[in-house]
Amino acid sequence: MIQNAAAHLITKATKYEHIKPVLRSLHWLPVWQRITFKTAVSAYKCLHDVVPPYLTDLHDDTSDAGR
Repeated sequence: MIQNAAAHLITKATKYEHIKPVLRSLHWLPVWQRITFKTAVSAYKCLHDVVPPYLTDLHDDTSDAGR
């Protein structure tokens, strides 16, 4: 609801205007998709050693489980 209100405020859209086109015009992901995206980016960076070692240590690599 906060993201929708912010989008209406930024774009000066009316409160009766559909929010999906407004969010698309701002290139904003819905909250659940943003969480998924950020989690995937973090995992990718951990796997490719692009983050500090303390974050890589937190990542549980299960790709070679059972070996």
